Order: sequence, then structure tokens, then C-alpha cells
Amino acid sequence: MSSNSPPASIKIFVASPSDVRNERDRLPEVINELNRTLSVLQNGFNTYLELVKWETHAYPQMGRPQQVINEQIGRYDIFIGILWKRFGIPTGIAESGTQEEFDLAYKSWQETRKPHIMFYFSQAYYRLSTTEEIEQLKKVHQFRDFVKERGLFWEYPGADQFIAIIRAHLIDVIGKLLTSPSQSNSENLYKETTPASMEARTSPPVGANIQLLELGPLDSFFKQQEKFIGRKGLLIEARDRGEWHQGVVKFEIFISSDDDGMVPFFQFKYKVIE
Repeated sequence: MSSNSPPASIKIFVASPSDVRNERDRLPEVINELNRTLSVLQNGFNTYLELVKWETHAYPQMGRPQQVINEQIGRYDIFIGILWKRFGIPTGIAESGTQEEFDLAYKSWQETRKPHIMFYFSQAYYRLSTTEEIEQLKKVHQFRDFVKERGLFWEYPGADQFIAIIRAHLIDVIGKLLTSPSQSNSENLYKETTPASMEARTSPPVGANIQLLELGPLDSFFKQQEKFIGRKGLLIEARDRGEWHQGVVKFEIFISSDDDGMVPFFQFKYKVIE
């Protein structure tokens, strides 16, 4: 593979304690969806996303458990950290496996600017009933302050919203990884949707009431666009992508009983309504 070709794989590692199991268990659906999108976007290349978790990438071996996991996981390109009300169990070096994994990722980032680190804190409702739970929550807040001093983290209302938010964020990060100077190529698949002129464009009116007008052919919902065209909602996130926008819309009317209204789009057009 030449130095100008996209990487064969982009490894995405997720670190979290057990109380955000729902978020961890739903991440594969996001990765699978993005891989389907990549298969359309790539033009002769075979880059794919690999979700890395200790549950799927570690195996029995003697030694300090967290160190064993760290060594078996190896290097990756994107670090996703998730915390809610539990911090985790001490590893002998750190207060939890999540913290030790973050510390390793952050040290690597300081030295090489890799991996890309994304940290999320759930704001879902909870009730504490024991002293141990209170201590766990205290550690979460202390770590949150630690992360805040070093970068930008994200909050999300609950597991369903997390999936919508992380999908949009991953699209941004993966796009940058594929089009960075060290990974650029003459057949750059994103150049048509990220022209230099976009810097002069007006930022999308996040928080505005909108009506969805059109979906682009590269959007994962393109073949289901009849379900979305004409629907009204709130613009949660949006970024300019040339003539298109990328982001998240929370629609007013749900399609089904399990629909929370939050939908991420890769290519869409809209109009602002009163």
C-alpha cells in the first residue's frame, strides 16, 4: 500500500465500566452502518472500521488483568470513553480500567497526537442507594474535572441519544483520518463535499426548527428518504459539507413507538421554518 492510500483499517476502541452496557452493546450497529457507507464512498479502496473491545479482542493469559488487556488490545486509531454513575474497579495502577486505558491513550496522544480521544458522560437519571454508589459517582465527577482540564468532552441524555451523537461524531473523525495529509490520495472521496469555500459559509442554525427537503445519495437513509422528506424537527447538530449538511435532527413526529426522533444524516438539505 502506498503512503498516499487510505489505511486498511481504522480501529475504534471503547473504554467504559459496566453501567453503560447498553451503549457498548449498540456500538456495533453504528460501526456496521458506517462500514456500509464506507463501502459506497471508497472507490477501489478497502478501508473498514473495526470496533475493539476487551470482550471481543482479549483472551485468557496470566498476568495483571488490565495489563493483559492493554497488551492484547494493542494500538488503535480512535478512543471512545463512556462514563455514567460508576467509575469501575481499581486495577493496581489506576482507580479503574477505564482510567488506565484513558491514561495510556492520553500519553500516546501527547507524544504522537494519536489516537483521537473522544470522551462522553451520560446525563441519564439515576438513584443512589449505597455509600459505594456515592463513592463511585464522586470518582466519576473527579475524573470529569480531570478530562475537562485537558480537552473537550461531550454529554448525552441517554443511550438512544448517545448512538445518534456518536454516529455523527465518528463520521467527522473518520473523514479527517481518511483525508489527512498522510492518508490523502488523488481519488479523495470527500473532496467534493468539503471544498475550501465552505470556510466562508454561514454556520448552520443549530437549535432552529427545520423541515427536511432532500437526502443525498451517500446518506445511509437515502433509500428510505420517503420516510423523512417533509418532516419537521429541531436541528441538534449540523456541519457544512459543500452543498449538503451533515448532522442530527430531532423530529417532532415519531415513526414508531420505539423511535426517539433523533436521526443522524450524512447528506441532507433543509429549510428553516418559523
